[in-house]
Formats: sequence, C-alpha cells, structure tokens
Amino acid sequence: SESTHTNQLCSISQCNSDSLLNEISKAALVPDTSYIAKPAASWLDDFLVWVSPEAFGCCRKFTNGSYCPPDDQKNCETAKRNALQ
Repeated sequence: SESTHTNQLCSISQCNSDSLLNEISKAALVPDTSYIAKPAASWLDDFLVWVSPEAFGCCRKFTNGSYCPPDDQKNCETAKRNALQ
C-alpha cells in the first residue's frame, strides 16, 4: 500500500483522495452527468485490506485451508508467510 501507483488506484483510507476508484465513486454520486450507477468494487482494495493485519486482526482462512490464531503480531506474520508458501 506504500506504492505511489497503488495509491493512485485504490480507494481505502490510505489511498489518494483523487485515486481512480475514488473518482469513479464520486461520479456515481452525480447521475445527471455520469452513466456510472454505483461505485466500483476493486480486488485491489480487498487485497490491501487482507494483507493488512491491523484491519481485522490476523486470523484468516488461507487457500490451503489453514488458519493463523497467533498470540502476537510476530507469530501472525510468520503464520501468514508459512501458509502462503
């Protein structure tokens, strides 16, 4: 989420206020000047939230079916790395 290019695209709180997805969302609020019916959903926002441990805590189900119920952040990061290998 620290990439300049990422911040120009995403729409979560750390992203630029004039990012592409934020501009699409703003356009959806003005139906008389736009054909955009509702804000765009983005896999990028979902991914950035998923990789952010502070967003929802660390416990998540990984594609290999494992979970990470750690006692602290360091264990969380280790568990995520191991599950994604």
